[in-house]
Amino acid sequence: MEGNKRYHFVLVHGLSHGAWCWYKTIDLLEKAGHKATAIDLAACGLHPADLTRITSFKQYNQPLIDVLASLEPSEKVILVGHSMGGVSLIDAAGRFPNKIAVAVYVSAMMLFGGFRISEYLQMHKVVNDDGTEQDIVLSGLLRRPFPSCCLKAEIKHSVEVIESVPRVFVKLEKDNAILVSIQDAMIRKHPPAQVLSLITDHSPFFSSPKELNDLLLQIAETYNS
Repeated sequence: MEGNKRYHFVLVHGLSHGAWCWYKTIDLLEKAGHKATAIDLAACGLHPADLTRITSFKQYNQPLIDVLASLEPSEKVILVGHSMGGVSLIDAAGRFPNKIAVAVYVSAMMLFGGFRISEYLQMHKVVNDDGTEQDIVLSGLLRRPFPSCCLKAEIKHSVEVIESVPRVFVKLEKDNAILVSIQDAMIRKHPPAQVLSLITDHSPFFSSPKELNDLLLQIAETYNS
């Protein structure tokens, strides 16, 4: 483990996914001696909530908020979000800025005001999971419909508070779901502290797990010095 430091990574999935999509990342981080907590947002993955009862983004994101609220007073995490998980990161940064050492947006929705269906239609093609054939089969078995409230998620936290949390954007150069042009547009609108790149597709936790892991450890070292 680099420098004998043990980091805590909190991993947030995108639409229709769950904590399960991070299984390779969790394995690599834990083998390196770090702690990895993958979240099932409400009615996602193994979360028991009834999809029809999740009517607000606040409810949808509550499992992440609960994890951050449970941290020790001095603990800070590396918060990592993929795709729509970026909106969860924005909400968390507005509510618990002192609990987050750095927020990492892996081709994620870095939209300070939230997310609306019009933006979804502009930004997304049909999302096909990448990775090995086994990963694609796994994803097909485990993906769940997402709560419709995700398509109109309003975030009303102070921009100043959100920006107090360092942000790193990880561009995915072969992303066919959130195109590079859209990633660049979000970076221009809300410039992060750092932009890094992976030459991979929309699902690096499947297709490029080692490269993603190495990047996350690099970010952790940079923002916990």
